Amino acid sequence: ERDDMRQLLSVVLEESSGLELKATSMSDGTLRFLALVVLAEVSDETGVFCLEEPENGIHPDKLTAMNELLHDISVNVNEKVDLDNPFRQVIVATHSPYFVQLQNESELVLAKSSMKKSVDGGIVQCLNCYPCDGSWRAKNGQRNGFDLAALQSYLLPPEEGQILFPAKFWRRNWR
Repeated sequence: ERDDMRQLLSVVLEESSGLELKATSMSDGTLRFLALVVLAEVSDETGVFCLEEPENGIHPDKLTAMNELLHDISVNVNEKVDLDNPFRQVIVATHSPYFVQLQNESELVLAKSSMKKSVDGGIVQCLNCYPCDGSWRAKNGQRNGFDLAALQSYLLPPEEGQILFPAKFWRRNWR
């Protein structure tokens, strides 16, 4: 919707039933997803897109769709860069075990902070980024990054979990 008097544009979502929803009545997750859908459709925007926890507010059943959308937005390195494949890199920071498990391990980068002495003798906090061992980011296939054991807390249920489902339950009911 366009409001020329107040000089603003408002997002209105029309459902297939005809029901119209203003942005103020939509969840943060829905608005985030809509913004990414729009970005996926715009071919002249290029560059690096950094997203902090894009899975926030997204129903767990929709995480796969969110992940696919983020991959659709980024450049396909196996194809020529053009209007159908704009030059874009998507960097995502997440703490979500579900979102981590949806990724290809070669795409993961583990970020850890450390304290170092600066040239003037002060202490500064640095962010060190490590590729997954054996990935294309690792130098000449060296084991200078991390292995999946470093992500164990993202790949296993919490020890304090109150509800534990056997693996066969997940395979049978959630795939």
